[in-house]
Amino acid sequence: TDITMISPKNYLVSGDYDLTLPSSPVEGDTIDILADGFPKIIQDDAEHVINYKDRHFTTKGTAGYIQMFSKNDIELVYKGTGLSRIETPVKVSALTAPEGTGRGCAFSYDGTYLAVAHDTSPYITVYKRTGDAFAKVSALTAPEGNGNGCAFSYDSIYLAVSHNNSPFITVYKRTGDAFAKVSALIAPEGIGLGCAFSYDGTYLAVSHATSPYITVYKRTGDAFAKVSALTAPEGIGRGCAFSYDGTYLAVAHNTSPYITVYKRTGDAFAKVSALTAPEGTGDGCAFSYDGTYLAVAHDTSPYITVYKRTGDAFAKVSALVALEDAGNGCAFSYDGTYLAISHATSPYITVYKRTGDAFAKVSALTAPEGTGRGCAFSYDGTYLAAAHDTTPYITVYKTKESADKVWIASKFETMNPADPSDGD
Repeated sequence: TDITMISPKNYLVSGDYDLTLPSSPVEGDTIDILADGFPKIIQDDAEHVINYKDRHFTTKGTAGYIQMFSKNDIELVYKGTGLSRIETPVKVSALTAPEGTGRGCAFSYDGTYLAVAHDTSPYITVYKRTGDAFAKVSALTAPEGNGNGCAFSYDSIYLAVSHNNSPFITVYKRTGDAFAKVSALIAPEGIGLGCAFSYDGTYLAVSHATSPYITVYKRTGDAFAKVSALTAPEGIGRGCAFSYDGTYLAVAHNTSPYITVYKRTGDAFAKVSALTAPEGTGDGCAFSYDGTYLAVAHDTSPYITVYKRTGDAFAKVSALVALEDAGNGCAFSYDGTYLAISHATSPYITVYKRTGDAFAKVSALTAPEGTGRGCAFSYDGTYLAAAHDTTPYITVYKTKESADKVWIASKFETMNPADPSDGD
C-alpha cells in the first residue's frame, strides 16, 4: 500500500506502508509520522531532513522536516538524480607517517584500526581511530621483510601481513590494542605480495611470487594450516580477494589472462572458466560485498576493469573511463556503490560511482603525496585510506554521505553513531 504524504500534516500509520514524501517540501514544513508496523519512507528527488529528538538525518538540503517515531524498523529510500549520496572526500588531519613507503592498507571491520604495510622496519604499522584522529598503537614485532599487503579478519582479531622474506606471511592476534604474532605459518613458495581473509575468518589466502603463486590456509583457533595446493594461475600472484560469502577467490597476476577466479567447495578450490583478460598485468583485485562485481587494477589502459558475475561466469561490463596511469590496488565500498583505485600519476587515487552496471568518476580527490599503492574503505564507507610512495605514506579521506538507502534502527536506540550530529 502506498500513501502520498503532504505537509504540514500528522500521520498515524498502522501496518506496512510505502510512504512517499512530498516532491517539493517547503522549509519549515513538518510531517509527523507515528508508525506501528514497518513503514518505508520514500523520497523522490527532493530534499528533506529526518528529525528525531533534535537529531537530523539529511540528504543535502534543509527543507521540510519529517519526524518519525516507530517501534519497528523504518526503511528510508532516497531516489532521483538530484540527490548526491557522496560529496568529494576530504583529507583528515595528516597521520604520523609509518617508517617507509606504504604498500598496502586495511581497515578493521569495525573501523577502529587501520593497518599499513610498508617497506621499512617494522614493516607494519597500526593506527587506532578516535573520531577522525588516527594514532599509532604500540609498535608490532616486525615481520621478516618489507610489508607488501595486509588484511584484517572480519572479527578484527587477526591481522595478516604478506612480506618479502621467509615465511612470507605473518599473522598477528589482537588483544585490546596489542598485536602479537601467532605461531609461524608454513611458508608459501615465494615473496608474499598480497593477502586476504575470507569473511568468516576460516581461510587466509596469500598471493606470492613463486609457483603455485597462490596459497590458502585454513584457520583452526590460532593455527593456520595449508589446504591442498590450488592449480596455479598463469603467473606471479600480485593480489587476491575473497568474495564476501567465501565462495570465490580471485587472484590478479602478471601473465595472461591476468585474473583467475577459483570456486571453493569445502576446502577445495577449483578454477572457474577463464575470464576475458584485462589489458595488462593484474596488480590488485576486489569483490563487491554482494559478490556481483569483481574489479581488477592493471598496468595497461584503461588500468581498471570490472566484471559482473552471473553464477560462475564473469563478463566485463562496459569499459570505465581510464585512470591516469597503471592501477595498483582497488577497493569497493561495502554497499557496492563506490569503487576506489590507487594508481600511478596524480591524483593517485580515483573513485567511481556505480549506477547499475555503469561506473562514472566522481570529482577528483585532493591527491595524496605520491603513487598510490593500495586503498581501503572502512566498512561503513565513512573513510577511504590510500597507501602511497611519498611521506606521510598513508592518507585518509572522510566522505560525507547521505545514503541511497538508510536503515534506521528500531526506536533509534541502536543508531550508529549513537549520537549523530546535524548533517550526518
